[in-house]
Amino acid sequence: MPETTAHHATAPLIPVEVQTFSGAEDRIRLTPVALKAFISLSKQWGLSGFEAAALLGVSESTWDRIKRRTWRQPLSQDQLTRAGPRARRFRLSQTPESHGRSFQEIEAIDK
Repeated sequence: MPETTAHHATAPLIPVEVQTFSGAEDRIRLTPVALKAFISLSKQWGLSGFEAAALLGVSESTWDRIKRRTWRQPLSQDQLTRAGPRARRFRLSQTPESHGRSFQEIEAIDK
């Protein structure tokens, strides 16, 4: 049984698998959520098709299919890795402190 002290309790360490987006199953499961957040982010921040495509790492024609929700492929490991921080920044942009800030300002704050 773990020992306790007056200030801290100890607990057994449980290994946690780090998300690398390398597994196909993970990419298939996470792609719809990532794209939904990324589409919302691009609309809120008024990104052009070129800007959104560049941030996500896809061509403009692929971005157009993603926006129309006709693109049926999972994102690659690189694309999900790109989308993750953008989705986080989108959540940050929803806070009262971020109201009215531009995409570039929130990008700078989150670095």
